[in-house]
Amino acid sequence: MIETIWTYRAKPERRVEFERRYAADGDWAKLCSRARGYRGTRLLRDAQEPDRYATVDRWESNEPMQQFRSEHAREYEELDRMCSELTVDERQVGIFEVV
Repeated sequence: MIETIWTYRAKPERRVEFERRYAADGDWAKLCSRARGYRGTRLLRDAQEPDRYATVDRWESNEPMQQFRSEHAREYEELDRMCSELTVDERQVGIFEVV
């Protein structure tokens, strides 16, 4: 099992839309759910800085995640472009193996 972790700083006026798109049943999760090996997403909001978020995406292994990115590259890029307007910062923390 691997988990990819991303951090975001949402635009204050776009937080509701950001949460809707990045939630466990949001647009990103719906897109990823087309791939075998996808195991779900968690959206976390910082308890002290409400514009700061993290997502944790769970995958069976790196292979299905990479295959998904390849097979759905156009849709991924389109959604990423739309969602970039919701944030002022976005960073991938890393890809971690569950031990």
